[in-house]
Amino acid sequence: SYASIILQNRDWFRRRNLSIIIPNKESLMRISESLNGLIKLFYFNHMPIAYVTTKCNVSSLELAGELLKRGVLTVPGYYFGISNGVRVGLGSVNHDVFTKALDVMINVITGLCTK
Repeated sequence: SYASIILQNRDWFRRRNLSIIIPNKESLMRISESLNGLIKLFYFNHMPIAYVTTKCNVSSLELAGELLKRGVLTVPGYYFGISNGVRVGLGSVNHDVFTKALDVMINVITGLCTK
């Protein structure tokens, strides 16, 4: 019955989801400037996920672990064939929460890549 509701209201769900995903994606794209080239971002239009890889010698498990210690949940890229990055959910939380998580991500990546 839930699938039927979603299918009957497909346009509304799409607009709602994109209203969460797009601002989060745009903020994620902006952090690469803050990180002075320490990361590379991979995003496919309208998808609720992106990948953030580091350009330094940090494993995906180490990066995800450090973020988790600080309350930011990501998925190690290791599970998707990416050894040096994480998968970031763009549709999971509102923009205010997401930008706070990005601040943590900037600090963690800067710390790991400059040690």
